[in-house]
Amino acid sequence: MTAFSQFDLFPERVTVERIDAQAAAGERSRVKAIFVVRYERQPGRHQVFNDRHGWYCAEHGPTCPAVAVARSDARHHGRDQDASG
Repeated sequence: MTAFSQFDLFPERVTVERIDAQAAAGERSRVKAIFVVRYERQPGRHQVFNDRHGWYCAEHGPTCPAVAVARSDARHHGRDQDASG
């Protein structure tokens, strides 16, 4: 028999905040989008960028799960300037 915890019954909440890229990085910056992703059960936050290098987490790189969350949020809200990159 498999033991379950309360975490198995309730999915982890994830919050995504979009930061104004031009205000944060400057008008001349090539940053297209900046997101802050927070997971309910994990300390800290993930800063996710979309720029000339593509999509990536500042700390964990492009394979960080927060990147997929930010891209999904951007697509959902019709603001993914570079869905393929």
